[in-house]
Amino acid sequence: MFLMNNIFDITTPLSIYLQTPSNDYIQALIMVDIAEQRLSTLRTQESVDKTLQESKEFSLKNELCEIEFLEIRQRKWKRMDGENISDEIQNNPVDYFRVNVYFLCVDQIKASLIARFKDARDIMKDLEFLSYERLLKVNNGDIVPNDTFDSLKTWIPEIDK
Repeated sequence: MFLMNNIFDITTPLSIYLQTPSNDYIQALIMVDIAEQRLSTLRTQESVDKTLQESKEFSLKNELCEIEFLEIRQRKWKRMDGENISDEIQNNPVDYFRVNVYFLCVDQIKASLIARFKDARDIMKDLEFLSYERLLKVNNGDIVPNDTFDSLKTWIPEIDK
């Protein structure tokens, strides 16, 4: 619950902004970059510890019966010739949660965010110059970069005709 709350605190403002009818594409890209940075800070051991501490406090406050992760009995296998004791995997439930739940969720959300906007950056920068505010600025003497509409030309080759 606390992990989801932290993720929604980061992604909801971006989602709301991207759904507005007249948004600034450059500002949208800045917000995507900020969300990526905040997700990166969420993927730290300190963040995991803070989330686990918040969940323990919530469990104690609400008198829930499950406060700690269940300890699962470690399975023992017969040691074969040539194997070392260090080959055994530690089954710590907190480490399992950290690696297979917490970090996995954060990594998947961050990867999805990067994949959605990776190829769109150049085209969004070009489309931003077609906004009303930018056209007024250009009309008033603002300088337009030389590479403006280069990525738009790759999508629509007939644009120069």
